Amino acid sequence: MYVSLARIAHMYYEEELTQREIADRLDISRIRVSRYLQQARATGVATVWIRYAGLFVEEEAALRALFPGVRFIIADALDGTGPQVRDAVATTAADYLATVLRPEHKVAVGWGETMHLLAAKTANRLAPAEFIPLIGGQGSTALDVHATLIAHALAQGSGGRALPLLAPAVAQSVEQHKMIIKDPGIRTTLAAARRADYAIYSVQAPLSPDATIGRAGYFTAADLEILRHDGVLSDLVSICYLNERAQPTADSLSRRAVALPRDQLRAIPTKVIVGGGLSKAAALRIAIWAGYADVVITDHLVARRLMEERLTAPPTAVDRLPERSKSEASPLA
Repeated sequence: MYVSLARIAHMYYEEELTQREIADRLDISRIRVSRYLQQARATGVATVWIRYAGLFVEEEAALRALFPGVRFIIADALDGTGPQVRDAVATTAADYLATVLRPEHKVAVGWGETMHLLAAKTANRLAPAEFIPLIGGQGSTALDVHATLIAHALAQGSGGRALPLLAPAVAQSVEQHKMIIKDPGIRTTLAAARRADYAIYSVQAPLSPDATIGRAGYFTAADLEILRHDGVLSDLVSICYLNERAQPTADSLSRRAVALPRDQLRAIPTKVIVGGGLSKAAALRIAIWAGYADVVITDHLVARRLMEERLTAPPTAVDRLPERSKSEASPLA
């Protein structure tokens, strides 16, 4: 038989012709080619095998069902150790950005070791977008983890543009914060961050022994005690601190952050959280509950932990919902 399921399947899968090329060669319609290919799959004439090593499509679908409206991308972290997890998650996040970014996009970026590694993995891969720090950063640390440095690295590696935020991440007092925020350059950068199409940042469990926050030089011992006293389990860019009920807390610290206010962060259309390691699982879940994630890029062990606990909302979610609709007072509003 000249036009058969087997012949069309062979041309498509083995000769790697397009459906249009097959239609032209056999002098039939492209719609007929498409129909024959579907029949070949349905009847077993053609069988497609997919090796799913390193791909977790079922887990991603299960998490989407648990957390509606959030897209999950799971990286294969192999042995699950800290450096290996960070590398796998950063690599996957770099692939995601390389796929979705366009030259006209504005991207607000956070800080941290995972973000620093992400920037290194995007060299010559991204569209020349505009990269904007979400928070200042001039702590007493040699780590290149500050948001301004990460924004610059992303722009340098893509041929794009970066805006600076040359200020401490956390002012020493509310009064100092008010003075810093008056600076025209600071206001310009934060206004640009507010208009971002994407925000990409990591999440921290700030009281975890391996948390970068303890080495970044942003906080004093007294500040860290506030985090402990207020039960902070999830730190989003040191802009928003959340307790076990996904409620904002530690306001005495968040009010001093030289950063985009938390309501404006949550209003950015696509918020991408990048983070792996089981120590961050609870912090990640809380951030999702609070509405700070549209895309989550994590490792398969964290994904499994999220599915095992099978909690889609904290016990007091009803109490939390009205707070999400409020507009917080901001000097940039």
